[in-house]
Amino acid sequence: MRARRIGLAFLAAVSSVFLSGCFAGRLRCEVHPDGSSDLRLGLGIDTELAHLTGVGGRNWFEELGVEVDAEIQKEVADGMNWQYTDLKLKTLEELQEKINEMDWGEASIAKQNGILFDTFEFRVKGTEPLFDEEDAAKFESELVEFDPAGYVDLTWELILPGEVLEHNGSHFDPETNLITWYPDASESLTIYARSRVFNAWVIPVALVVLLAGLAIGAGIVVLAVIYLSRDRRRA
Repeated sequence: MRARRIGLAFLAAVSSVFLSGCFAGRLRCEVHPDGSSDLRLGLGIDTELAHLTGVGGRNWFEELGVEVDAEIQKEVADGMNWQYTDLKLKTLEELQEKINEMDWGEASIAKQNGILFDTFEFRVKGTEPLFDEEDAAKFESELVEFDPAGYVDLTWELILPGEVLEHNGSHFDPETNLITWYPDASESLTIYARSRVFNAWVIPVALVVLLAGLAIGAGIVVLAVIYLSRDRRRA
């Protein structure tokens, strides 16, 4: 059973009636210029529902089949009980692998090195809705009415280094480079963003090359002047 279906089974098990927006999921990812990243996963349940069903003491990530080694943090905010876990990943390959484990879609995260700029491209493409008709048919009798878009509130946040060139997010903060998506659980996920980072080392290297070129040019001029002076004296 895929992770998202395990997750849906867990959500249905703790809910006896349909409650709009009683569950929430958050993913926040910050990619650094060296390819490392910080990933924060958050799961939220309506506080009253969590108290009613007694799930507050459980590890929701285990229930959802998401393997995490980091400590689980808990908080109550805006009428929701939240559980968070923070992951530090060393490479883009590790980040891509972790996102693929979540079964939200096929992730493609790449860095292309250039002379002036390094380019980062972040893409997650789902092939089917997070909750499809098969899921709805399976749990419709338990939930009375199944509307994934209203039942689960999802937020995906991404921070890319450098200058953001393209994105298909719902909101972008140019001061922090924070791109935000609000995926519809009844549709397949499509996330795309691209940025570029200026290679600061190019400036000192260019200066060294320029100074070296000027020094060589000055040396050639001096040698030429000395050579011409000798010719004149001989003449």
